[in-house]
Amino acid sequence: MAVYPSLRGRAVLISGGGAGIGAAMVEAFAWQGAQTLFLELDAAAAEATARRVTGLGLPAPRYRVCDLRDIPASLRAVEQLLEGRAADALINNAGNDQAQPFGEVGVADWDDRVAVNLRHQFFSPRQWPRRCAPPAAASSSIWARSRGCWA
Repeated sequence: MAVYPSLRGRAVLISGGGAGIGAAMVEAFAWQGAQTLFLELDAAAAEATARRVTGLGLPAPRYRVCDLRDIPASLRAVEQLLEGRAADALINNAGNDQAQPFGEVGVADWDDRVAVNLRHQFFSPRQWPRRCAPPAAASSSIWARSRGCWA
């Protein structure tokens, strides 16, 4: 595995870090020596990811269980994870990729997908100046998605 010394000690915050691509990112950044932090809706998935990472002999990632549809609660969870420290990277990975036939998508389905897949990605970076390292520290915001919502 390639090693990127510039990531050592950097605070990396990942939404949806409990499973899939998010969990893989938590592990990858832990291998790089980053202070890995993540948000996850599913408490069991979050705990399993943290156990898997520590089982590899890596530093334990820190996480908070929260529903990203609740913007004030998710911003509080970020504050708790950062403990006054600035984040060096924000990876917006969380989302709901539940496939659904186009003709069966109702208003409630649409609103839920927008809340899960988009709203937190807009509001979290808006808080960026208060929660992230100064521009001289080269902080980053990354938006990751693996596939679309509707088939």
